[in-house]
Amino acid sequence: MTVEEALVLLDRVLQGQKLRDVQEQIFRYSWQGWTYPAIADHLGYDTGHIRDVGSQLWRQLSQEMEELVTKKNLQAVLRRYAQQHPEPSPKSAVPMARLSKNDRAFGTRVTLPVRRQHWEEVLDVSVFYGRSQELALLQQWILRDYLGGTASQRCRLVTIAGMGGMGKTALAAKFAEQCQDKFDVVIWQSLRNAPAIAELLPTWIHVLSHGRETQPASSIDTQISQVMGYLRSSRCLLILDHVESILEKTPAGQYREGYEDYEDLLRRIGSEHHASCLVLTSREKPKTLMSLEGKASPIRTLTLTGLNPLEIRELVQADGCFAETQTDWIELAKYYSGNPFALKVVATAVRDLFDGNITTFLVQGTITFSDIYELLDEQFQRLSDLEKQVLYWLAVHQDWASFAALRDDFVPISSSTLLGALLSLKQRSLIEKRAGSFTLQPVVMKYVTDQLLNRIEAEVEKECDRV
Repeated sequence: MTVEEALVLLDRVLQGQKLRDVQEQIFRYSWQGWTYPAIADHLGYDTGHIRDVGSQLWRQLSQEMEELVTKKNLQAVLRRYAQQHPEPSPKSAVPMARLSKNDRAFGTRVTLPVRRQHWEEVLDVSVFYGRSQELALLQQWILRDYLGGTASQRCRLVTIAGMGGMGKTALAAKFAEQCQDKFDVVIWQSLRNAPAIAELLPTWIHVLSHGRETQPASSIDTQISQVMGYLRSSRCLLILDHVESILEKTPAGQYREGYEDYEDLLRRIGSEHHASCLVLTSREKPKTLMSLEGKASPIRTLTLTGLNPLEIRELVQADGCFAETQTDWIELAKYYSGNPFALKVVATAVRDLFDGNITTFLVQGTITFSDIYELLDEQFQRLSDLEKQVLYWLAVHQDWASFAALRDDFVPISSSTLLGALLSLKQRSLIEKRAGSFTLQPVVMKYVTDQLLNRIEAEVEKECDRV
């Protein structure tokens, strides 16, 4: 959408109200990403005045579009509005004869109710592969009341968990896209940059209240209570993406200092009766929820594993890749554990270096690329020394290792201490378990082995320097 197209749309949003010259200029330059000081300098105004006029314009648009508009999200909101409110063709317009005499006299516009939505850094999922079973399960859990269930069966809080790259954000975004018409309000909020909850609650309250609440309460507790009131009175979908950003590196699942109010919000949403649902995406599950969740509980976790070979084939073929045998697709799935992010990285390399031939690529052996390593680095750096040691020993075993075998690797260590480390690693989706034994996914195995070798090499060099 160009700025000229946006201004045409704006005229429709404002029902013919014309922007003042300075408002139009602020809109134009804001659309292009200019800062308020740059706009003020270019137009010859004081920066404070430009900021005030801009803020007033965003408030006016928020009221008309029934979604919070800011200088930062301006383009995304207008593009979404254009998709959701296409300009009616002359054939679909309501004939004037069908309007009342009073309506015809004053030119009343006939519109349908607009749902309240707020999308903060939502992922584009126009291209989406696999996860049909997971989507169906989310719909069963969250929309069960629409499918003949009872309110007690409906999930109030769902965590989509899994290691980095598994597609948690994409799955949540696809669910929200497909099911948004089942909710009165949809709020998507990214926590990637770890915003304080005090920064978010006023925006949520503004959206939930249909713009009626303009002055938030002074205390966080009261604001959370306001949010809970709206969750009870409306059918709302609230999605918090990248929840691991507000959690401590170790121990797993604990909240960072200064972010404890999120714990209160999650606890209340999970334990109190209401008509809404909170969906979290996270590499680690907040400990708040562990004692509350269960198979028959309104609080549940969907842990994402890798895509199956058929889904992998669809994803990789879309990037122009092919395999000569079905076995090669199975081997590709095994090497990269069906991780969608890793497979996209691999597909790009195979297309560019091996003419798209998966079979030729697999002959080279398991290859881990820098992008995949960076993703694993993020999770590895969050581990405690003991958790790293457990991964090292699993890499040394190179196969399934029993609890007893791992305990023998550590001298001395108590069973409870080792069990706690394994539980934490499982919570972080970094280990695989089967009948009391544990191992690593192939890509994780390769990464941890390289980390161990680098560590040994560094220690040898350090010892040589001493000599």
